[in-house]
Amino acid sequence: MSWVPTALARTVRRAERVACAAVPEIGLSSNEASRAAADKLAAHLRDEDGNARVDNATAFQLLSYLEALTALDRRDHHQAVVGLFPIAAARYVERGFASGNGRPDPLLANALYLFGREYLRYAQWSLSGEFFYHAFTTTEKPELASRNATLALICLFNSDDRETYRTLRSQMDEAAETNEALRRVMTAMDIIQLGDQLPSDLEWFEPLWSFGRLAGSLITERAVMALNDAGRYQEALVHCDITQEILADTPSEHWIHAAIRQQRARALHGAGAAEEALSEALAAWDLSEDLRYGSCDHPLRESMWARYLTARQIALDCAVRKGEPDLVAAFIEKDRLRASLAATIETVTSPDPATQVEVTSSERPGEVSAPGPSESTAPAAFFLALEDAMNATTLVPPPPSAGGRRFQDSVPWWLGISRYGSSVYWSVFQHGVPLECGAIDLVDDHSLNDVLLGIDADVGAFAFGATSDGAPPNFDPIHHLAEWGTAEERIASLSLGRLLPPSLVTALTAASAEQPVELVIAAGSGLSGVPWPVVQVGGADRGGFRLIERARIRHSISQQVDERRATQPPNAPLELLVAVDDPQGDLSGSSAFLTSNARRYFGAASTPSRDAKAALRAALHEECVGHPPGIFYYRGHAHSWSDPARACLDLPKSLDPGEDSLAVYAGEFFGRFEDGSAYLPLPSRVVLSCCSSAGRSLFGGEAVGLAAACILGGGAREVVATGYDIPDSSFATAFDDLLAEAMTSPLPHDLALRRLQLRMYDEWRIFSVRGGVTSDEDITHPNPMVWAMYQAI
Repeated sequence: MSWVPTALARTVRRAERVACAAVPEIGLSSNEASRAAADKLAAHLRDEDGNARVDNATAFQLLSYLEALTALDRRDHHQAVVGLFPIAAARYVERGFASGNGRPDPLLANALYLFGREYLRYAQWSLSGEFFYHAFTTTEKPELASRNATLALICLFNSDDRETYRTLRSQMDEAAETNEALRRVMTAMDIIQLGDQLPSDLEWFEPLWSFGRLAGSLITERAVMALNDAGRYQEALVHCDITQEILADTPSEHWIHAAIRQQRARALHGAGAAEEALSEALAAWDLSEDLRYGSCDHPLRESMWARYLTARQIALDCAVRKGEPDLVAAFIEKDRLRASLAATIETVTSPDPATQVEVTSSERPGEVSAPGPSESTAPAAFFLALEDAMNATTLVPPPPSAGGRRFQDSVPWWLGISRYGSSVYWSVFQHGVPLECGAIDLVDDHSLNDVLLGIDADVGAFAFGATSDGAPPNFDPIHHLAEWGTAEERIASLSLGRLLPPSLVTALTAASAEQPVELVIAAGSGLSGVPWPVVQVGGADRGGFRLIERARIRHSISQQVDERRATQPPNAPLELLVAVDDPQGDLSGSSAFLTSNARRYFGAASTPSRDAKAALRAALHEECVGHPPGIFYYRGHAHSWSDPARACLDLPKSLDPGEDSLAVYAGEFFGRFEDGSAYLPLPSRVVLSCCSSAGRSLFGGEAVGLAAACILGGGAREVVATGYDIPDSSFATAFDDLLAEAMTSPLPHDLALRRLQLRMYDEWRIFSVRGGVTSDEDITHPNPMVWAMYQAI
């Protein structure tokens, strides 16, 4: 069988020749030759089940690279980065670049260029700049080297790292003396920094395309941004139109087109062309969809949502001006993405030896140790990219309503409301009929802005006062809402009342405690901590009242979750089937009600199991298969770390603790066995009494991983969760007892919660009138930042 390695060697040589060909500047990365070479290599290296036939790291690294080209074309960021990493890291060390004695390598330069281009899509300027710089140092052909150097310079120019930009700029000055095109690009960067002093002619604009369409589009975007900043909208439109014409034959590069069309929307909006601005903003938003929802880690996704914030805000502004509640509501729903998490975390399952790269990084914490006697180093950017890929998750866009039915149709009153920067947008429906939409400018509403900042920041105590100098927000909800009727409390509750639209206020005023308005609140980013039950409706006079007095409130996570909720209440009291209570033993005591009434109880004080997660899973399978009427109550700590996809609930300590036994992660609720049954089945009603378990953030907070996961994955029909980091206190422990008992009611969970919150509202007022808050740090009274933060999902 000696012919096998000989045939493999010939295939490897042919594949390497294909891989060394310069990759396209933009557009598709793979071609017929690269796909054929990958197929031939795979036939030698893998059997029918995908297992490795031979142990040849070089061949597998080459195959990994060729397959990465196809992954790039299908917008699979995770597989593309994982595929590029082995050959880039290995060849960087093998070719001597790690030791400063490298020789040009076209294949390595290709991989580094593709890394840089990929991270440009996510506006990771510093990371892209580093990859392009390394591509420059490994490239032999002068024209490609100039292109890569220019891209590195542009990326660093766009980044916040001005020091590194100036350093690279000084290194490039000498090269610019003999390279006229590079000199022109550098001059253009200088011109862009002039801001409103930009020349009005087009002569300085033309050289921007000297190094190709990628570099040209990037520097043009910055130029157009500068023109828009200066209010020179017609000139900005001219440059956008020229750029779109140049890029007309690259429709697959959605991110470039989205960025340019966003700036075009901004110019149209500034020029007063609202209809055209709306069309361009919607186009930019749609073009960025594959990036906002695709496979990447949380920081990259945040970067994408932030990058196209301007398009979203322009679309909302124009929709409000045109009076289109449907469009405003659709944007709010898409922004929240509550239940749209594809909870499967991207992982590498291939046994290929391609991952056997003997390098380490000397520039980042947690070095990857290399086997073997010598320790070489690869740039930190390589490992940042790999870390991103290994932490990648995917979001799924909200599907269109079945049969054209809108998600507002099934509820009497629906309020969609979300915050973007210094504006709050809202849309209100009654029985599916759009009534009105609007926006609140927080720049003009200082008190509302201060209250929202304080709630969002969870800061310490501050006195009311000006914050125009960028000081911390001057509202502390824990302290300033502690007593009913104080000046601070009235300012805060009245300010929050301005979040309610006029038509809804009219309906609430006509309602009564016995016949409340049925209200669904679909709150988006920046409004997670609003204590809706105590929001003041109406003025400060005797005619005013709190929202909980006239409304039956339910909170919407997303359309998908709403469609899974219970339509019929249980016909008998619910039993507390499983409870996890203070699993780490660091709260202010255990819940007496949970301890004495839960059929299956897990807590720090209970007998430790060998594996807490296995024990909890067994209990859920014994009690909750088929999702019977009953309650699962979790009282402890929730974490979302940096990524809501990895939101988790702490578990009690195990006798044989392993990393997997420390917590229950969001994705595990979506797990299924081969027969389709749930990995962690839940009963009909779930209570998550922990930090921000209903969460909100830029595109969905911990709710994506917890509350929504319990419904869509675990099979629950009703969830009560929190919208704020509930402070551990004596009152919080007492409230858990009251809440657990209230949830056993056969009433729908929102009605049961409303009854309890009305009781807490009365006790809050009575307590305040009789003496108010003590100076103790422990909360012993009914503070609304505890009881009003529980939400019926």
